[in-house]
Amino acid sequence: MGFGQAKNSFPRTILYKSASFFHTSDGLTEVPEIPKEAKNVFLTSNKITHLKARAFSSLLQCSRLELWNNSISVIDEGAFTGLGNLTYLGLQENQLLKLTQEMFMPLQKLEHLDVSFNNICTIEKGAFAGLYKLKKLQLSGNRVTTLNVTDFLDLPRTLIFYLNSAHSLWDCKSLCWIKVEVQSGTAKWGNGRPKCTNNADLEDMVCSQEGWCVLLY
Repeated sequence: MGFGQAKNSFPRTILYKSASFFHTSDGLTEVPEIPKEAKNVFLTSNKITHLKARAFSSLLQCSRLELWNNSISVIDEGAFTGLGNLTYLGLQENQLLKLTQEMFMPLQKLEHLDVSFNNICTIEKGAFAGLYKLKKLQLSGNRVTTLNVTDFLDLPRTLIFYLNSAHSLWDCKSLCWIKVEVQSGTAKWGNGRPKCTNNADLEDMVCSQEGWCVLLY
């Protein structure tokens, strides 16, 4: 959008009748001031690199936050404070290297988390703590190969996993645990099927609940 603003200044605030707030492709380098009434926030295709603590603390009514296609590499502790009603968080196509412990703790109503196509190589234990209503987790297109199985024991059934990636192979134990959950009806695969570190297909693996696997060939 072009609003004839001076260079390096934020475009004027736009809050539509639907309570949707748009600031897309505007060259933003930080989170702007957002009306507290906003329920759907779109800050996509900008140049944001850093989500500071309490960046969204006034958005108590917000249910959807779209931050994809920025350059976000740093998320401060408490960045998502105030977003207790958020059900969707889109962080795909950024520059995240890791998901830190309790990063998403304030988001206890979150149902869909998309962190696909970042550069994530580490998921710290407890990164998904507090996400008691999570239904869909998108992790495709990252460098991470291992999941902490214990992080998912308190998460909802049925959780849909999107792990397919052209960039990496997954730890066999992680995939085996998910496969057992899928077979028991307590988890689902999203699009595609990830492969194990030995390049094995899931269909060629017999898995136990403890996470061990045996190849059928």
